[in-house]
Amino acid sequence: MILAVVAGCSDGEPPTMPDVVGQQLDVALSDIDRAGISDEAEIIGGGLFGVVDESNWTVCDQLPLAGDAAVEQPRLTVERACGGDSALEGVQTDEDESELETKASEDVAGTGVKEGADGIGDPGVLTRKSSDEMAAVLDERDNCSELIGAFAKKYQGQEIQFNGTFVYMALHGDYSTRYDFLIQQGDVDPSAAGTGPVFQFRDVNIVHDLHLAGDIPETVGQGDRARFTAEVSEYNPDTCVLQLRPVRTVIRR
Repeated sequence: MILAVVAGCSDGEPPTMPDVVGQQLDVALSDIDRAGISDEAEIIGGGLFGVVDESNWTVCDQLPLAGDAAVEQPRLTVERACGGDSALEGVQTDEDESELETKASEDVAGTGVKEGADGIGDPGVLTRKSSDEMAAVLDERDNCSELIGAFAKKYQGQEIQFNGTFVYMALHGDYSTRYDFLIQQGDVDPSAAGTGPVFQFRDVNIVHDLHLAGDIPETVGQGDRARFTAEVSEYNPDTCVLQLRPVRTVIRR
């Protein structure tokens, strides 16, 4: 008897990694699954809180490379956009900060709030414009950088001022009126990675501890933008969080 041998892949051969660079993450994951790769892909990047909506992220790098055997767990590096000018998304320049400072000053001026010892225009408060070290920290892309820890140690107790966004808000412990806030500098999408430290207001009451000024809104929450004046408290290198004590918070529209 003559047996016909059909050439092809045996069951023991690993599947081939498809080319997913440049695709939206949800499409890339679907292609990987259709290629017969059963291992769940490891996602690198995705902003401060990881990937919330897969369709909002683009695959910029992949391992294994396209066409290679998928003998290990796929690893995908994602960003909002890959390369070019879009790579600067979320980075705030000196000019951007200057414009925001001017806008914040106008907002305060229009509400009858005076500039003073704890407010806008005080030469004793560090800002991007008044301090090269402050500017360097705000532009730092790695929120676990030793630069941030050194800054916090040097300027512990010092007041700083910057425009930023509440990127996260959660109840503190079992309390119903006390919160933990995470803040990043600039006008950022709460689900995206920004630059500078991850600042934290820990265990604060909105009414009594944020020291709201200017046009005070009825509510404050995730996604709101403000001009923050705060005192440097301490930096935790394990969590990469720089704690601040709020001095004055002016919500920006």
